[in-house]
Amino acid sequence: MDNLKKASLFSHFPPNAMRQVKRIFKSKKYHQGTLIFSENTKGDYIYVIISGLVKIFRTSDTASALKTLAILKKNEFFGEMALFDHAGRSASAKAITNVEVVACKRNDFLELLSEYPQTSLVIISLLASRLREADKEISALTFQNSLGRLAMTLCDLAEKHGTKTSRGTLINIELTHQDLAEMTGTAREVITKIISTFKKEKCVKFEDKKLLVTNMRKIKRWIY
Repeated sequence: MDNLKKASLFSHFPPNAMRQVKRIFKSKKYHQGTLIFSENTKGDYIYVIISGLVKIFRTSDTASALKTLAILKKNEFFGEMALFDHAGRSASAKAITNVEVVACKRNDFLELLSEYPQTSLVIISLLASRLREADKEISALTFQNSLGRLAMTLCDLAEKHGTKTSRGTLINIELTHQDLAEMTGTAREVITKIISTFKKEKCVKFEDKKLLVTNMRKIKRWIY
């Protein structure tokens, strides 16, 4: 709780507001693989990640397909749609690793915003950023082929979860071909073929279930 100021949600909150944040946000822990909440269920809480990784995803109407919308890490937040309406959750959230969060009830957080209205601008800015990411995703699904979408996904993962090494950029998440398929909105078999292409071009390789991007410049050439 002492490091909450580092979270994007609270980065510009004044000291008095942070004292209130520490009072109304409560710690929760989830084991790896635990479903934190499901889409279409009632949303009463907003969450901030203290440690671990959380996957945000949606399923098709028939539950036969899954689309990963985001993989969130320490200091990021989710469940914010619950603040603004009483509709069901627009997506599901699942713990990829063991996860610790702090969570706050909708009414308590809205009361905080009314007491410190300047903090609402922070929320609006962060939501606008997420809308831009959503627009980018829609554009990729509309204009990119499967190869281009995977290239964009790898670039985004490398930027957000990557560590620079002498061999390239290591994406610090264990990823299967199925995981990548769910991120790019395509079939696992297609992803397997594309990964083979990237390997032949010496752009990527797997190291202990983690992807190492060895040539980012080549990867970006498949994006148009």
